[in-house]
Amino acid sequence: SNTIKYYIDNPITYQYNNFGYRTYDDFNKNDDGIVTLGCSYTEGIGLHLEHTWGYRIAKKLNKKFWNLGEGGFGLDKCYYNLLFFIDYLKFDDIFLLIPPKFRFCFYTRDNTFLKGHNNTWISKSIHDWFDNKQTNELFFNSETTEFLRQLSYLHAIKYLAGKKNKQLYVLDCTYDIGNDEYDEYNFGARDIHFSPNHQFGWYLKFMEKYYNTK
Repeated sequence: SNTIKYYIDNPITYQYNNFGYRTYDDFNKNDDGIVTLGCSYTEGIGLHLEHTWGYRIAKKLNKKFWNLGEGGFGLDKCYYNLLFFIDYLKFDDIFLLIPPKFRFCFYTRDNTFLKGHNNTWISKSIHDWFDNKQTNELFFNSETTEFLRQLSYLHAIKYLAGKKNKQLYVLDCTYDIGNDEYDEYNFGARDIHFSPNHQFGWYLKFMEKYYNTK
């Protein structure tokens, strides 16, 4: 296929900066940039960084690319990342691509806690709790609970942005950008993610929001 041939001829290199985020720009307090928030669609998994919506926006606006997208995470991690960096990085604009629903962050006192209790009663109890049908329905599969949780974090991000005088632009990753309209590329993403054309559609929609605000 065109996709397989393209990535064989043009392999992807994942380059991460001084804080472990996928961007060519090291985070610092002096350079002016844009902040992008999201999951792997924002980090750019399965794509060359140049084909991601966030990279295109930064290039278009001639600013540093403060990419805070992290694969596999949800809206809660978007808020945590913004909270951590909002007083460190220099920027005026935040672009949030809302990740898919039902993604959760769980923290332990240290990173070795769960590994250190493999095959113990603690590990079994945690597994049984997650595997319990009623638990899953109550905590992880309830559309109402998830809607309210998403709404809470979205409002938290909006509040934080407003408090710090930042402009926030929001787009849901499920938004239909009319993928067929953009045919600049004849190949998809390498790892079952949205294609460069789809990323280009997100970029255009964000830029439309940006110019409509200015």
